[in-house]
Amino acid sequence: MAQLLCQIFLWDDGVITELGTLGGQWSQAEAINGDGDIVGQSAFGADGVLAGGFIWSAGAGMRRLPGPATGTATMANAINAQGEITGWAEAPDGSRRALVWRPVTNPE
Repeated sequence: MAQLLCQIFLWDDGVITELGTLGGQWSQAEAINGDGDIVGQSAFGADGVLAGGFIWSAGAGMRRLPGPATGTATMANAINAQGEITGWAEAPDGSRRALVWRPVTNPE
């Protein structure tokens, strides 16, 4: 059986930027906000089974979003202008629970 290799890219004003993965063979984008931040899901390992939500930005690249301690799959579906991300986490029983990731602000 052939393995799936699917990666995402950003097309901006005629320039293609490959966004990569979190170490696995595939990634998929779900949403982009006005600042160009992109969210979605990517595989972690070569087998493509374990996957998690990510955020990508031009300055920091692709970063894994934190998930529950159970180590189950997560997915980021949307991102707004404030950088708040919605998605889901898979519970140990296989059901999905809604998640909201909010940007960390540094106190002055």
